Amino acid sequence: MNPLDDLCNTHIFVFCVMNFHTYSPPADLTDYVRCFWVLESTQPVTFPFLHRATAECCPELIFYYKGEVNVYRSESNLEKTFTSGLYAQSQAFRKFAIDKAFGMLGVYLYPQALPLLFNIPAKNLSDYNLDITSLFGKEGSILEDKVMCATSHHVRIELISDFLKRRLIQLEKKSTYLSSIIRQTITTGTMQPVSEMAHACNLSVRQIERDFKSLSGFSPRLFSKLTRFRSLMENLPSKVYSMTDLAYEFNYYDQSHFINEFKRFTGLSPTQYIKDRLLVDNERMTPETNDGL
Repeated sequence: MNPLDDLCNTHIFVFCVMNFHTYSPPADLTDYVRCFWVLESTQPVTFPFLHRATAECCPELIFYYKGEVNVYRSESNLEKTFTSGLYAQSQAFRKFAIDKAFGMLGVYLYPQALPLLFNIPAKNLSDYNLDITSLFGKEGSILEDKVMCATSHHVRIELISDFLKRRLIQLEKKSTYLSSIIRQTITTGTMQPVSEMAHACNLSVRQIERDFKSLSGFSPRLFSKLTRFRSLMENLPSKVYSMTDLAYEFNYYDQSHFINEFKRFTGLSPTQYIKDRLLVDNERMTPETNDGL
């Protein structure tokens, strides 16, 4: 799977000329980081740039190294967001507005990175946004200063990678197994039954459900819905001739169930989402993928 395709599906960028790059993480961070990405405007923004992030089972660290970003708390309430921080895994879409030239760097994490790297139960952060100092104290503030002053994307990524490596902690066997399940589910869009996980770990179903939520931020049932939605977004055709066929292809009960869940996770109907995506495709965009540093 191309990380660029994945990110373009979970982040809808509209009405702006920009460059979008992705970078693979160092080998010793691939269990925690899916990829790094950079988004920059390439010309002055003459009207608000809207950025819609859909529901997402993976958290992201974001560093806004140029420009200011405002987040919609509601359709009419727009507030300035942090300079650097965490957008945790979320079951709701988010919408942002930027009215100046901008640059942002994202660290696309696996959900288990939060408890395993930072010793913070993922379930305590689901649907929250936290600035980096609240997350990591003085160490986070120092990292933010270094990233903001860095002279290139490569230097920024090296600084963040070194920070993450220092946070690595010893993994328990149970956590290692569930981490593997979470990664596999994100990749395939399907999840094995909780009863099978419990049997593999010699634990009760209830204990596995608690441990799974601690690692991923969501119950196995909700996480399964989010990863199914991710799989749908990664394979969504440019034109949909039958909503019913699309619903059954991705194991939804019926067309109504499919449309309601799609609206919940994107804020748009499937028809409107595809229409907006075609509009973006017709704008001047220059996505590039860089597999290594």
